[in-house]
Amino acid sequence: MKLIKERLGIEKETRRGSVGIKVGLVAMRHSDLYIHLSPRTKYWDTCAPQIILEEAGGRFTDIFGSEYRYDLADVQNHNGLVATNGVCHDAVLRNLRPILTEFGRLRVITR
Repeated sequence: MKLIKERLGIEKETRRGSVGIKVGLVAMRHSDLYIHLSPRTKYWDTCAPQIILEEAGGRFTDIFGSEYRYDLADVQNHNGLVATNGVCHDAVLRNLRPILTEFGRLRVITR
């Protein structure tokens, strides 16, 4: 995460509990973005926070920029998540892409 903070120019980090709380901080404009690289969240961790963030004007995708789908049999979010204030979303994804390549992180395709 240190490399990501350096490359994205993140100066301040807020540590909180669940995905919902972290995305809520973005929706409430207390934070500009939340990046979760781990594939360890599930649909129930992201579905409500996503709609709340989007209704507040933010954006929510996986770390590769793909929209979330909740109509799949596999309930695991294999491709992490990026939640932003909406304004910086494209720039975050653009700057995250080479870092993911350096890490050897590949998109998981699910059906």
